Amino acid sequence: MEEKKENTEKVKVKIKKENENYVKDNKIQQIEIQNQMSEEEKSKIDFRIFINLLLAIATFIYFFLINLGYKNIARENFVLDLHVFSITLLIISIVLFEQAYKKEEGKFCLYGIEMLVLAIVTLFMPYIYFYSNTSIRTICSSLAIFLSIYYVGKCIVIQNKAKKKHLENLSDVKEIIKK
Repeated sequence: MEEKKENTEKVKVKIKKENENYVKDNKIQQIEIQNQMSEEEKSKIDFRIFINLLLAIATFIYFFLINLGYKNIARENFVLDLHVFSITLLIISIVLFEQAYKKEEGKFCLYGIEMLVLAIVTLFMPYIYFYSNTSIRTICSSLAIFLSIYYVGKCIVIQNKAKKKHLENLSDVKEIIKK
């Protein structure tokens, strides 16, 4: 009789442990579901990353076209084209700065700074072309690779910051501290 009671107790303890494990697993699943980003947040982040990757591709194509121009266009026309490109990039940069000021958004300001740097680099290319022994092709290729790496790194930072911000918003520690 005592053996049956012991076996019954062991079975009850075993069932209780299994039940506790099930509750823990269920709580973990609930927490994981709560920690997931909404589809709207994911789409916003994906859109920002897509824009930055498009900018990387556009920059790469821009320097590729400058390389083609260096190879195929007469010297005077190539320098004139570089000046036109530089002025165009400066105008785009100013428009982006104005948008950033009107909307008070930092991302437009950052895009404006990126365009300003690109315009300054383009503005100095004729002087490199005339007074330096280095090839425009080498400089353009290096800049295209560098800026592509920059934009990919920027995409990674955007993704990580968004995840961190989402997890900070989920934390109720700030609310507890305020009380």
